Amino acid sequence: MILGVACPGETLGLASAFSGSLYDLTAETVSPCRVASIASADFLEFLRHHPSAYVNVARELCVERARACEQVRRLGLAVTASAKLAWFLLEQCDVAPKTGGGTRRFCALTHGEIGECIGVSRETVTRLLCDFRSRELLESRGSILIVTDRRALETYAGVE
Repeated sequence: MILGVACPGETLGLASAFSGSLYDLTAETVSPCRVASIASADFLEFLRHHPSAYVNVARELCVERARACEQVRRLGLAVTASAKLAWFLLEQCDVAPKTGGGTRRFCALTHGEIGECIGVSRETVTRLLCDFRSRELLESRGSILIVTDRRALETYAGVE
């Protein structure tokens, strides 16, 4: 199951660095990227020498927790597959540039991978994306998704 998609600049494994436990997730890139790693001991030593950095670490841990809670809420409370997909698309819009014709987002995930993110089948994602396009909620050009009617998508998602 895909639990999330990290954005540029995000830190992975922060909680494991503090707990001393192994990182219990795996990560996979969907496009070329640069990854930097630091050993837990070196990171903790850095924090000992720079205690003001703890505020940023605490903020990152809070964001990570909030994101996990939101995903559980979305999967548990969204009654329909269309609501789950709408939530996913809206989340993608939050980190995408807005244009005159809508919000553009490069999405390297396959329909099957999107399905894993939201707990539905690949076929359901394909059918719903087709439905959203026919209702003019979004356009797609290859791996580019353009949300053209955010308000209607919010209605599908049940956003108040």
